[in-house]
Amino acid sequence: MAKGPVTVPTLVGGVPVNQTVSDNIEEYRYVRGVSLHDAVYPMPDGRVAKASAVVPDQTCIGVVVAVIDHRWCLVLTQGEIENYGDLTPAAHFYLSPEAGKLTSQPPTRAGRRVQFIGVALNQNDLLITPSMQRVMVVGEPCEDGRFAVHWNPAAAQFELG
Repeated sequence: MAKGPVTVPTLVGGVPVNQTVSDNIEEYRYVRGVSLHDAVYPMPDGRVAKASAVVPDQTCIGVVVAVIDHRWCLVLTQGEIENYGDLTPAAHFYLSPEAGKLTSQPPTRAGRRVQFIGVALNQNDLLITPSMQRVMVVGEPCEDGRFAVHWNPAAAQFELG
């Protein structure tokens, strides 16, 4: 669960629940299959679904910190998730090509989008601070593993390659 929120009784979709309230935790309807700790993006209809680095328009807005019922979830848009898992302190996390997942290695294959999501504060806690910048991998890395970054005005984004 996210650190520091307040729990209050409320109605969500007509169902009484104890809701977590915080400026950085938002309530969303979700697409079936979303679960705890999934990285999500907003759909045009206002629901959230699992985000993936493979699909260009799936910019992650946060991580699910609670599934309230079969329709509603809470998404941490910025802040700390305690007991996220076995983490390497100071490791950076990025949106993964696998839908809903985070990875400590930024995607490097062409056609993948690199989006920074957060950093491990220690072995258990993850600080979520999703970058809204969209960097698309348009080529493979050089022999030394480095990328060149350039601005693509047609796509209005920075691209690697």
